[in-house]
Amino acid sequence: MLYRLIREHRWNFFGNVVLGTFLVANALDWALTYWAVNLIGLDVEFNPLMRWSMLVLGTGLGLAIPKLMAMVFGILISLSGRHVILALSTVFIIATGTLPWLYIFIALTH
Repeated sequence: MLYRLIREHRWNFFGNVVLGTFLVANALDWALTYWAVNLIGLDVEFNPLMRWSMLVLGTGLGLAIPKLMAMVFGILISLSGRHVILALSTVFIIATGTLPWLYIFIALTH
């Protein structure tokens, strides 16, 4: 199935930009969350599943496994040609993950 998706995939500029942005947004969310949890503490994480994962597996691994899973699913969504869904997911990640962390860090430094 995966081989067929890759072989039959039609590469296009919009899809590549969306996938790249999705992957960068997830990596940035991982890095900012890791930094915040180490700086402030585990209670700063809003998502109870992520908090539980970090509690059980440790901060690094507890964040890395779900983020890598999200990235793999994002790649599969992109390979299936559903770029608009991936674009909406990217906007959601930036709005709920990356921007709040950036706001917190800016507030902490001033």
